This record gives sequence, structure tokens and C-alpha cells, in this order.
Amino acid sequence: VFKKLLSSIPETGLVLATSGKTSASIDQALAETKARILRYGTDQKTDYRYDQPSLSAKGMSFNIYRDEEQHRVNSPLIHAYMAENITGSFALAREMNIEAQVILDAIFSFKGLKRRMEKRHEGKVTLIDDIAHSPVKVRSVLENLKHIYKGKIHAVFEPNTGSRMPSMADSYDGAFGDADTVIIPRLSILKKNKESAEEALDASDLAQVICKTHTNVLVLE
Repeated sequence: VFKKLLSSIPETGLVLATSGKTSASIDQALAETKARILRYGTDQKTDYRYDQPSLSAKGMSFNIYRDEEQHRVNSPLIHAYMAENITGSFALAREMNIEAQVILDAIFSFKGLKRRMEKRHEGKVTLIDDIAHSPVKVRSVLENLKHIYKGKIHAVFEPNTGSRMPSMADSYDGAFGDADTVIIPRLSILKKNKESAEEALDASDLAQVICKTHTNVLVLE
């Protein structure tokens, strides 16, 4: 699908693509286009390069480099992976000849999407809502929060259907390592997938899986 899309872009068009861990597969897809290609990422050879963000509970700051230009980015977002997304957005806007300061002001004013490291409450207790419903995403979110906040982390986890399958059990090993407590609420009753012989784990079964590598797991009945 992506190769077909890229092949449809004319020579006068522009393709912006990331560089990094997935570069090999991206390079294969980019071979299908005749459009101008610009890359963004942390590699020195990228067209738009960014450095690792400085994170705090108030947001993140980092630099974006383009040729001899250097721009300081300030964002209220608190998840490190958003630095790449912000850089891609900055690159696209600059290639559309939007002034850098206008872009930087827009980035600073963007509060993020709902349920993407969204701050629901901030005070003595800070409540963060994120749609991280798989073990891999949970690990990433908790690592990020542990880096930012000094207090205890109590993770309330309500996974999606796919992440409740017995075949996913091994992926939970160590996923909650940065949480002081894992709390599993009463999980919704799911319709059985007729194409799968697996049945989704209930809250108690899921707690037992997580308990293999985490000592403090609570189930709300």
C-alpha cells in the first residue's frame, strides 16, 4: 500500500521520512518514488536532525538542526517519542515556507491528544491517562514517567482484547518494572473470536501473569 502511494507522488512532490531503526524497510519503500526525499531523525546525515529532548513534568525541550539553522523547541508534551513527530511536523511546515517562529509557537501551544500521556489532574497526586493497552507501550510510558516524576507510580491497567490473550503472556515479563503498584480493574466481558481458539484472560488470570515479574499487583472485583 505504501509503495503504491509513494509511486503515485509526482517528481514535483515531497516525501518526508524518518531515519533510524526502521531505515532499511523505509529505504525499500522510498525506492518507489520519484519525488524529492528529505529525512528527519537523530542521525547526523539527516536533513532535519533533532537531539535528545530534556524532559520534565512541564514538558520537553530540544533542538532541531537544518543546514546552518538551529531552532530551540519547547513543548508541553511529556513523552520522549513525540520529539520525532514534532521534528517531522516542523520539517513539513518549513518546506511549505512557513516561518520557523510561527511553527515553534504552534508547537508550544499544542497540548497534545486525549489519552496520549494526557494530564487529567496535577497536584499532590498527578493523574496521567494514556491509551497504552499493550505491554510494549506500557513499558515505554512507565519508563518515561519514572524519568520525569520522583514519587510512586500506581498503574491502572485495562488492556485491549489482543493483549489479554494467553499467547501474549511472555510479553508482560518486566513490562511494569517502573510501577510501584499495578491495579487491574474489572475487565469487560468480550465476545469470543470465532477465528481463534484462545479465550481472553480475565482480571485474576492477567494478574497472575504480571505477578511473575512484579510483586505488587491488585485486582478490583
